[in-house]
Amino acid sequence: MSQLADEPKITDWLSVWFSLGSAVIALLALIAAAIAVRATVATNRTQSEQLRRLEEAARQDRASRFAVWLGSDRAARPEVFFRNGAPTPMYNVVLRFTLDGDEAFVHTAGTVPPAEEPRVLPDVTEGLADAVRARALADVELEALPPPPETSAFDSDLLTPPEWKKYKQVTAAIGSRNATIEQAALAEFTAAMELAISVTFNDGENSWLRTPDGRLRPGPR
Repeated sequence: MSQLADEPKITDWLSVWFSLGSAVIALLALIAAAIAVRATVATNRTQSEQLRRLEEAARQDRASRFAVWLGSDRAARPEVFFRNGAPTPMYNVVLRFTLDGDEAFVHTAGTVPPAEEPRVLPDVTEGLADAVRARALADVELEALPPPPETSAFDSDLLTPPEWKKYKQVTAAIGSRNATIEQAALAEFTAAMELAISVTFNDGENSWLRTPDGRLRPGPR
């Protein structure tokens, strides 16, 4: 009788198996919950990234419609064009030009109005032309003009002394030769130069930078 009493009862074994089964089920439920949480986090992260990209695209839409570029006929005259396809102006527009890798010219254009068709920026074009010309002629040696003859109280447009007539002829000839030298030097320089442009601007909400290769990036704050 005591041996039978010491043997485990069936109900005890069933209780153990039920406990183990409950533990396994709880563990599986915990693993499933962890997987679900991880999937939810991944989904939320993906959705947040998609939302961020959509917001960034919407933020860039207006700025992407504004561009400034150089005309193709650089040898004759490096014209500067702009187009603003946005419905509102662009503000604090600053253009920076580099010539052969060095900064050559900076122009503050201020506020640029909307313009569906490309337009020339005349002030920028003039300033850039002057900067290019100055760089091209920096090392060019031109023929010096002779000193003018002494003036006389009797000189006038109707009565010009012979020495003044000769002086005007000489200076005209020298000026013509210098002009030819300048044109040749300018043509040679512009044919080989590397000219690039970047622009910073504000669309009314955000600042932007358009790099020399045309890429649009967030600008300085």
